[in-house]
Amino acid sequence: MTEQDKLVFEQIAGKMATNENLSQRARENSKEQFRIVLEPEVMQAFIERLQGDEKIVDEFMQNNDIRAMIINALLDEVYDQANQGFS
Repeated sequence: MTEQDKLVFEQIAGKMATNENLSQRARENSKEQFRIVLEPEVMQAFIERLQGDEKIVDEFMQNNDIRAMIINALLDEVYDQANQGFS
């Protein structure tokens, strides 16, 4: 599992943990009972994540302004990380 994979899981877990309905169901049930509630929610969360990623990829490909903004942000981030410790 890559760091990027872990980040995706952490983001999904964080979003699900702030869902009051899920939190309440977790408090009211054993872990095994909660698994039955959680499984379809996890499936939905991954579908929503995929759809969200699809949307941003479409925007990136079709909108020059958004593409330039993302490239500029990534340029700074990747360049700085790649050169960290080499100065």
